[in-house]
Amino acid sequence: MIKKLIMIIIPLCAACIIAVFLSGKLKSAVPILEIETEITAKDFFQLFYNLGKGFNEKNSTKTNVEPSEEIQRLVFELPKRGVEKIRIDPLTKSGEIKIYSIEFRLFLFSKKYNPAMIAREFRPVNHISIFEDKNTYLRIVSTGRDPHFVFEGFYNYEMMLLRRRNIMAIIAVSLLSAILTLILIKLIFSLKIFKNGVNDTRP
Repeated sequence: MIKKLIMIIIPLCAACIIAVFLSGKLKSAVPILEIETEITAKDFFQLFYNLGKGFNEKNSTKTNVEPSEEIQRLVFELPKRGVEKIRIDPLTKSGEIKIYSIEFRLFLFSKKYNPAMIAREFRPVNHISIFEDKNTYLRIVSTGRDPHFVFEGFYNYEMMLLRRRNIMAIIAVSLLSAILTLILIKLIFSLKIFKNGVNDTRP
């Protein structure tokens, strides 16, 4: 009876501990937007997020970009709730840049947009004359001091899908931990029985 209780309670406890730990991590996880870009002039990228009152400086974050012929990864944190629209300002003057990917990330999973997807799901709004998929990168040509483009997809829906994938992964990992714990307990019991059987056969 005690053996059966051990084989039930300990795996359940292991699964609960893993589930609680990972759920806490998911709850505290901050949505991330990452841009892979190549820029040849010193400038900065700015990300605006509409929380229901339009785009404004208060609800934005920016990062400086140094000129480089190598791909740079720019990481922006987003609010956990309330984001309705996203706008990206890639330059503050006339010029040309390349964007290789835009990725939304939440905890364990992400949704990555390649150049073709960016051209389809994002829309140039201001001071952008060329917004063209070049197969391996998106070519953007700015013609003014305030070029920007907006995400036309459903941001909250994308976040919901990522959250759901994370929850499913947490459930799967929790079940796997319970199964592995049960196997380990059975192995311990079997080794104990084997050891006792060997001791009983000794003269």
